[in-house]
Amino acid sequence: MSRIYIARHGESTWNAERRWTGHGDPPLSELGRAQARDACETLRGHRFDSVCSSTLLRARETATIVAAALELRTLRAMSEFDERFAGPMSGMTSAAIEARWPGLLDRWRAGSPPDIPGGEPWPEFVDRVRVGLAKLEGLPGRILLVSHMGVQRAVEHAFARPPRWYGNLEGLWVDGGPPP
Repeated sequence: MSRIYIARHGESTWNAERRWTGHGDPPLSELGRAQARDACETLRGHRFDSVCSSTLLRARETATIVAAALELRTLRAMSEFDERFAGPMSGMTSAAIEARWPGLLDRWRAGSPPDIPGGEPWPEFVDRVRVGLAKLEGLPGRILLVSHMGVQRAVEHAFARPPRWYGNLEGLWVDGGPPP
C-alpha cells in the first residue's frame, strides 16, 4: 500500500496574475520553477519512490523538475487529479469573479466549496479525486502527487478534515501523517 503526499504545483503565470485557472493550462512562472527547485531538499527528506501529477501543465512541469532533482520514477499523469473545472470563471481575475458572482470567492476561501456557474459540481469533483486516490493507493511505496489546491480541498472534504489554504508546493498526507 502506498503513502501519498499531495503537493500544490509551483506558481503558474495565471497565479501570478491572480487569474482563476481551473482547467486552463498556463505554464509555471519563473518563480514557480524556482519554488519547485527550492522544495526539493525538503521533499528529499520524505524518501519518495515516485511522483505523479495531474495532466495540467503547471502540475506536470512541477513534477518533472522534482522528479529530475530527486531521481524519482515518474508515473503517468492522471486526469482524476486535474483541478476542478471552473467553467466561465477560467481565466478571469479574482476581481472580475467577485464583480460577477459576489461572495463566491469568500465562500471558497472560508472552505465552503461554492457551486461554480457552468463548472464542475463539487460532489462530482470529490468523487473524481477519490477514484484517482483509489488507483494510487494500490501502488507500493511513497508517492508524491503534484496537483492543485482544489484537489487538496476535495481530499480534506472526503476525509472530514478542516479546510486550510495551501501555498505553492505545500501539501498534505492522505493518511494524515508523515512517513514513518
